[in-house]
Amino acid sequence: MAYGRIVNIEYQSEEDYEIGIKKWIDWFPHNTPAESSRNTIRTGDTTVFFLATYETKKLANEGALAAKKFFDKEGHHIQEVIAFQSLVVA
Repeated sequence: MAYGRIVNIEYQSEEDYEIGIKKWIDWFPHNTPAESSRNTIRTGDTTVFFLATYETKKLANEGALAAKKFFDKEGHHIQEVIAFQSLVVA
């Protein structure tokens, strides 16, 4: 069963957004498990919405742990992270 991860990130400032999103785009392909699909959507001047779909819950959990490492490392740029993970129903 496919599992989806949705993460909304609010950065401290527009400058922090620019720095953080560039680091994420460079980092995630080498540090997160392969996903069925991934989209990154800018939702405001300082916010971004990530949506990843994984083939299994195990991969989604691995993706969550990897992302947490990134957010912990780059936390000085981030104001808030809201994350959800659940079974894809359609």
